[in-house]
Amino acid sequence: MKKTSVVISTILIIFISLSIFSFTISKAQEVDVSDPSQVIGQEFGINASKIPTSPDQIQQDYLQKEWTNIIANNTYVSPIHRALIKSSPVFLILFGYPYEISLTLLIIFILWLFFIVQSTKIIESLGLVKGWTAILIGIAFAVILAQLKIFKIIATSTLNLIQKSDNWWMHLILWVVVLGVLACAYVFSSILAKNLKEKHKSKVEQESEQKLKEIKGVTEGMHEVSS
Repeated sequence: MKKTSVVISTILIIFISLSIFSFTISKAQEVDVSDPSQVIGQEFGINASKIPTSPDQIQQDYLQKEWTNIIANNTYVSPIHRALIKSSPVFLILFGYPYEISLTLLIIFILWLFFIVQSTKIIESLGLVKGWTAILIGIAFAVILAQLKIFKIIATSTLNLIQKSDNWWMHLILWVVVLGVLACAYVFSSILAKNLKEKHKSKVEQESEQKLKEIKGVTEGMHEVSS
């Protein structure tokens, strides 16, 4: 169990450190006059990162706009869509990202939900709290990570990596790798939760046996005194 915990902790620390490092480097970069998007962004006060510079990004923005229009014009879905737009501040609090029709938000939501489910299992395996209390603690930790932009960094880094390739089969392979990493995280966290649960169960059984021995000793002592 200790080895599993060390491996999981090491992987998480390395991944988060690399994500934060890459995020810091990107923020520290100066405007490159050879990059039209940065020149336009500086001239007109527009965020250069939001100006598409690659065919894939242009295609993604176009599809996002088209899907948004389709949903907005749908009789049944549009009321929900408008309600979610009004609830965008809630999305910013829970997920650290505003509501929009995009793969980025979808990946953030999947990571957010995945973390809550697995962290709830680990919290319950400790034997301190269970049920809704454990779920609320898991949600609280997920919100903290969302506010630290951890989920956003993972989502945007994943999409940027996949979009760098021009081949559809490479996109497919990268998505399989991403799902494989998620599956490994699920396996590791499940093993950790199981080991913690077994350790807690063993501790409870030992304490119960010790109490039974103490009660038995007291009972035998009372019989001896009465006889």
